[in-house]
Amino acid sequence: MNLLDPSITQYVLDNRVWRAGTSDIADQTGTKVGSMRRKVLPTQTEIRFTDSDGSLLCTMRRKVLGMNPIYDVRDTTGSLLGRAKRTAVDLRNSMRMYGRDKEELFRARGSAVKRQIIISDLKRKGKTCATIRKTGTWEGVSLSCTDLKERCVVQIEDPKTDRLLLLAYAMALDHLARST
Repeated sequence: MNLLDPSITQYVLDNRVWRAGTSDIADQTGTKVGSMRRKVLPTQTEIRFTDSDGSLLCTMRRKVLGMNPIYDVRDTTGSLLGRAKRTAVDLRNSMRMYGRDKEELFRARGSAVKRQIIISDLKRKGKTCATIRKTGTWEGVSLSCTDLKERCVVQIEDPKTDRLLLLAYAMALDHLARST
């Protein structure tokens, strides 16, 4: 199964990618369907999204300089797919995803503190396209499981949503929550 398979209803992203470098992406059954790899460059950080066979799907670069972070998502040829950026006038510290021609694609509402974020697809009149749920460090601890990793679970609500941009947007939102 590959990362963009339409039968996937849930993605599980390991949040350590911002710190440790490489992380797997799993589906709802726990099967690895792709991975992310972080690379620190002189003025930016880059995350590469790869398919289960190792082929590159896109890169997301976060510009390190500046007050408001900007995350550019580019395809394998370097063409811009989307741009996530924090809105300067929004006091809630939110981030929006824009397409190639600068139209707004996704908008998030919710709170990283409440550990749930709802993403609306503005091309589909604000219909909910995904829900991001953060599983905390201690939620995985039980008698049989001592896994202390933080995870981000992206539940797909609308199967027609651009999954690649949605995954990149989820990682940008996660990083925004970590940096504030």
